[in-house]
Amino acid sequence: MAATHQRKRLSSLVTGLRETEWPGWIRAALEAARLAPSAMNRQPWSFYIERNNITVSVSRPGMEFSVAKRLDCGIAMLHMEVAALSYGIRGEWEFLKAPQVARFRIS
Repeated sequence: MAATHQRKRLSSLVTGLRETEWPGWIRAALEAARLAPSAMNRQPWSFYIERNNITVSVSRPGMEFSVAKRLDCGIAMLHMEVAALSYGIRGEWEFLKAPQVARFRIS
């Protein structure tokens, strides 16, 4: 059986806006994404936080165009959106060029 990896700490996945400035919906969205399933639990994503945006990128250099890594990011994106909705936050996804995947933007 293949070995799996432990979940990464949220602080190792996020850059941008300081954690003390995150609204509740962003914290919930990021935690949901962190817990989302990925192939072998590798969590190949990173997040850049702005006040009303979360940008999702493939975090592993050289893997930006990997369909599997981008699919894993898509699973994390769904988890983020559901968590945001639990706070009454609706947003839109803007799909981006590699190494970024997409940006969740609230209006």
